[in-house]
Amino acid sequence: MVPSAPSGRERAICELVPTRLSCKEIGRALGITESTVKTNMRRILPKTGMRNRYAPIAALYAAGYAPPADKPGSSPR
Repeated sequence: MVPSAPSGRERAICELVPTRLSCKEIGRALGITESTVKTNMRRILPKTGMRNRYAPIAALYAAGYAPPADKPGSSPR
C-alpha cells in the first residue's frame, strides 16, 4: 500500500519514531505536546492502513517520505 503524503509534522514524527523515543520525548524534541504527537500518530495510521505506530514508518520509508534514523539529519536517541 502506498500511503497518502504525510504532512510536515507527520514526517518529523515519523523520523523520530524509529529512535524508540516515547511520545513525550518526541514532543519535547519537536517543541510540541505529547498530545499533539499522539494526534498526529492517529492521523498517520489511517493514511497507511496500519494498526500500530511502527508499521507506518516502514510504509513511509518505502514510499520515500521519511529517511531512516541513521541517515544525516535524523535525531539519534
